[in-house]
Amino acid sequence: MPCFFCHQTQEVQKAMDEKKFDEAVRLRGRSFENNLSTYRLLSFRKADSELPNSSFNVAVMNVGAPAAGMNAAVRSAVRVGITEGHKMFAVNDGFEGFYKGQIKEIKWGDVGGWTGQGGSLLGTKRTLPGKHLDKIAEQMRIHNINALLVVGGFEAYVGLLELAAARDKYEEFCVPMVMVPATVSNNIPGSDLSIGSDTALNAITDAFESILQLYVARADYEEFCIPMCILPATISNNVPGTDLSLGADTSLNAIVETCDRIKQSASGTKRRVFIIETMGGYCGYLATVGGLAAGADTVYIYEEPFDIRDLQANVEHLTEKMKTSIQRGLVLRNENCNENFTTDFIYQLYSEEGRGVFDCRKNILGHMQQGGAPSPFDRNFGTKIAAKAMQWITRTLKESYKGGRVFANSEDTACLLGMRRRSLVFQPVAQLRDETDFVHRIPKEQWWLKLRPLMKILAKYKTSYDVSDSGQLEHVTRVRPKDSNTSTAI
Repeated sequence: MPCFFCHQTQEVQKAMDEKKFDEAVRLRGRSFENNLSTYRLLSFRKADSELPNSSFNVAVMNVGAPAAGMNAAVRSAVRVGITEGHKMFAVNDGFEGFYKGQIKEIKWGDVGGWTGQGGSLLGTKRTLPGKHLDKIAEQMRIHNINALLVVGGFEAYVGLLELAAARDKYEEFCVPMVMVPATVSNNIPGSDLSIGSDTALNAITDAFESILQLYVARADYEEFCIPMCILPATISNNVPGTDLSLGADTSLNAIVETCDRIKQSASGTKRRVFIIETMGGYCGYLATVGGLAAGADTVYIYEEPFDIRDLQANVEHLTEKMKTSIQRGLVLRNENCNENFTTDFIYQLYSEEGRGVFDCRKNILGHMQQGGAPSPFDRNFGTKIAAKAMQWITRTLKESYKGGRVFANSEDTACLLGMRRRSLVFQPVAQLRDETDFVHRIPKEQWWLKLRPLMKILAKYKTSYDVSDSGQLEHVTRVRPKDSNTSTAI
């Protein structure tokens, strides 16, 4: 470490001793300063007389499957919105609740204690807005919604695109829109990290699709010309525009904890191999990162095609491993990695080929990957990105307010807030189309694919680690006949 930074560390203590607390906070760095500012903003409510004068109404909703950290994001958005002077509205049960009129004002105290709660307290569904744009536009007129914040997965992204595309027909959609990636699969293009990817390893891509639909609807519905934002939240971590989704961290913790318990069971019973199936849809993030953390011998995912020869090589590797002091095996399989090589098929193959050398057991983790209280990372991640999204919405509302109304129909007013290389970036959802495989609901490039050779090295396979790997999906770079329409279907 350079001596300059060591000297700065001493300066922090010196400022504390001299009771120069503002200077001490500044010396701790921008990240610490922002965290402290967010904590103060969310912990203490200002008097109504101290709040800015705002006439804007902002709606917040969850779309897709539940992901840990969703409630923390909603709490942060509501309280930051109130601090900015806005009137906040909660939409229950996603877009289905939206067109049914399940909309009510939500106050500061209504979200107290939400940070540590798992699931979605607002209620969430996978319903897309495409078939109900008229009813959604009507509800936006009734409640005078000026901006929309969507916390969810792939369906939220597509839904927002639909609304944005209908802006020409529905004036209500001409408002700022932004999406926050929240998914444990961490598969959203435009972001390196999504909220919730540690909590569950399931494909929660609904929010992403919904935002796309809303964006497309901007051309037909002027009501959709409002600021719209998506916060990616799905255990599957499969939303374009983010490297990590909210909820993926919590799901990943659940997977690794379960694998550790299974390995402990295997340590008492020698010569045993466990086949474990994880969630994630077609996205192999949970299986890959979970397998890397749990010390798996191999992981089968859709992004890396495999055949019977690969299965045979894995069985032979485990056969040799049983001759060493570590007489156990752990194999992870993503739920949609191959339509023919199912969990049952792999279990039966390993059982037959390993007869007399090792026995085999299988486990399907299921929806336990979606449950549980959010991890500390997902709680903080959800809080930070929701606060940043509300600040973006406030700024965009002021810029879009002309002639006594909000009118936002440009690409950059319907955004996804994702993590890209440790930076939070607002990306127009329309620009993420080319990064998305809509058929399989995954990004075309995924950073974590570069980690797979490392997993084989740790399992003592004879392989090398190429750091120049682009992370592109093989099924996208070399398209199969049945996937020829991957980049065009929505």
